[in-house]
Amino acid sequence: MPTALTLQTDMSSFAFEIPDQTGNTFDNSTGNVYLHVQNTFSPAGTLTINIQEQRTCNFGHAQTNMQIYVGAGHNKIHGPFDLLRFNNPSRIVTVTYTGWSSSYRVAAVMG
Repeated sequence: MPTALTLQTDMSSFAFEIPDQTGNTFDNSTGNVYLHVQNTFSPAGTLTINIQEQRTCNFGHAQTNMQIYVGAGHNKIHGPFDLLRFNNPSRIVTVTYTGWSSSYRVAAVMG
């Protein structure tokens, strides 16, 4: 079962966490949350992050998870996450990982 990331409020100073192998969740009540990802895996390794879409897009495309690829030695920031598209009824976003390693770090931070 995915574990909750601590929602942090300081974009200039936040702490990374090791992602849970089963996935993570974070509170997106404000719709102003960013997911920071750090891949310290060396020499190679790509993390695929799957952000679960909760409902069909307003433009009618099929429900599709957002995928983010983070190559070795790279950092990425994604967000904010659309309230209607990614929040479940409890205003939580669920993230799973493909290619998990303890060399990855994540943080959910309010912008």
